[in-house]
Amino acid sequence: MEVSANISYLFNEVPLLDRPQAARAADFKTIDVTSPFDASPEDWKQALKGARSRLMSFDLPMGDFHQGGEGLLADPAQQEAFETAMARSLEYADALKVDSINVVSGRCTSTQTGKAWQTMIERCTLLADELEKREMHLTIEPLNTQDFTKVMVFNVETALDFISDVDRANVAMQIDIYEMHMMEPGLTEKLRVKAKWIRRVQLSDFPKRNEPGSGNMNLIDIERALMEGGYRGWLSAAYEPTGSTQDSLNWLSTLSAVALSERLQS
Repeated sequence: MEVSANISYLFNEVPLLDRPQAARAADFKTIDVTSPFDASPEDWKQALKGARSRLMSFDLPMGDFHQGGEGLLADPAQQEAFETAMARSLEYADALKVDSINVVSGRCTSTQTGKAWQTMIERCTLLADELEKREMHLTIEPLNTQDFTKVMVFNVETALDFISDVDRANVAMQIDIYEMHMMEPGLTEKLRVKAKWIRRVQLSDFPKRNEPGSGNMNLIDIERALMEGGYRGWLSAAYEPTGSTQDSLNWLSTLSAVALSERLQS
C-alpha cells in the first residue's frame, strides 16, 4: 500500500518547495499538500521534477471556514468566490497532474440546512464533472464536530450521503484517522466494510495528532481492515511529529511488515 507524505505537516524543517526533495530522500515517492497556492504551478513543477516526485492531492480553498464561517461550498452567497476557487484549483490540477482535489463540506450556521446541503451538492457536482474530464477524482473529507461545529459531513454515513447525491463515479471519501476516531466508535470495522468508497486515508495517532505509535491508534488493525476490504487507494502521513520528521518515521516499518505478512498468507 503506497504511503504519501503530507508536506503541510511533515518536513517543515525546510521551506515548502524543498519538502518534496526531503520527502523523496526519506523514500516517499509521492506527496500531498493541504494548500499549494503559496507557490506558482511552475515552481511546483520544478520542485517535483527535481525530487522525482508527484503531488497526489490538495484541498479546494475553504474561504472563511477556519474562521467559523460556512465556507465556500455551502453558502449560497459565495457563488463567485467558489467559482474563483474552483478555477484556480483546476489550474493547479492541470499543471501538476494530481490524482484528486479534496473538499470539506462546510457548515450550516443558519436554519437553512436543506438549502446549504443542496448548494454544496450542486457546486461539488460541477467540480466533479470538471475533474472527470481530466480523469481526476473529487474526495470529500468528513470532519469531527468537536473542533468543527455545525459541519455537515461529519462521519462515514454523511460522506456516503454526499457521494450518493453528487452521483458521479469519480467521487469518493478521504478519511482522516484523527478526525474519525472521534466520530466513529467502530472505525476499524467501518473501514473494512466501506473501503471501496475510500480513495485516501490520512494517518495520524490520537488523542493527539502525532505520528502513528505515539497514542492509541492500532496501525496494524487499520491496515489489515483496509486490505481485507479491498482498498485500492493510498495512505497519507498527515501528522505533527513529536520531534524531527525523520525521527518520527519508525512506524513505516510496521506497515511494511504487515504488507509482507499478508502477501505471504495469500
